[in-house]
Amino acid sequence: MRHEEEVASVLAKLLPPGGTLLDIGGNFGKVSEAVKRVRPDVQIHLFEPIQQYADKAAARLSVFSGVTVNAVGLSDAAGEAAIYMHRGNPGWSTLDAQYAESGGETRSVRLMRLDDYALSACDVMKIDAEYWEGKVLKGGRRTVDRFMPFIFCEVSRGSEDLWYERVGEMERLFDIGYQRLDYRMSGRHDRLFRPKGKG
Repeated sequence: MRHEEEVASVLAKLLPPGGTLLDIGGNFGKVSEAVKRVRPDVQIHLFEPIQQYADKAAARLSVFSGVTVNAVGLSDAAGEAAIYMHRGNPGWSTLDAQYAESGGETRSVRLMRLDDYALSACDVMKIDAEYWEGKVLKGGRRTVDRFMPFIFCEVSRGSEDLWYERVGEMERLFDIGYQRLDYRMSGRHDRLFRPKGKG
């Protein structure tokens, strides 16, 4: 089973009937597609900062209802930033210069805070932001506090340290009542942050 399908299987089980999923770092929309195939009842909001990738995600997901594709990245402040493209794997492009591939292309992308995005529900957040997970969460603190969603993160090498050292968002999740479960899928490490009393 491909990693996207493994992740989608976990997300689909966490979502309540008619629930809402945020696919943050949606890339080409493969995870959202896999979720919709087994859970056509759910609403999905996909965020992808690279316009070309967002366009591909929108085309892939156009056969489904209840999907909104946003060509914008999520961070702790609104504005524009350089994203560092990865030549070998599009999913490894990153906003963090420290982890950029040497000599890779850069593109300007638009950023916003999750807290500035109008949501009426949020049951599950999937974050695959290549070392930017902490900034995504910092810009979505009010959203997390309001909805207390399950938060599923693909944890890149070193990104856990970045959370502690730069923004402390993992520690904050524990402070507000989250528990952590570890997954290992297709050789990758993933984290599920579960609010106490859920699941």
